[in-house]
Amino acid sequence: EGACVGKEAKDPSDKSGDGEQADHAGGAASSVSVALLQLPVDPVSKSKNIAAARKSIAEAVTGGAELLVLPECWNSPYDTKAFPEYAEPIPGGPSSRMLQEAIFTITSTPSLMSTVLTAKGVDNISLWALMIFGKLP
Repeated sequence: EGACVGKEAKDPSDKSGDGEQADHAGGAASSVSVALLQLPVDPVSKSKNIAAARKSIAEAVTGGAELLVLPECWNSPYDTKAFPEYAEPIPGGPSSRMLQEAIFTITSTPSLMSTVLTAKGVDNISLWALMIFGKLP
């Protein structure tokens, strides 16, 4: 439960050897603070899962995270039998609405958030969806 926040993410192609990341635009070195969010999943309450995710997002941003990554199926039990019940339209479902609202109102710094959850496709067929929300400076 909570967030694991790393203070730097370096470019693996950097060959400078001095421990600093070269900026490919020729400027100063840069880093990104990453939060890998771990959330408890309530097996019966999607709304509690959504509220827990929103709280974790706010805490991670307050801690300085710029890139937030939620676990897959954070809003539902990790059980294929539960996927049809918990799947939702994207955009417009309660989870995607909260994520969109959170990334554009909780954060005051450039942020990017990614998550995977089940979505309702054509004819209400459940499928996986990767959602990425971003806020550019």
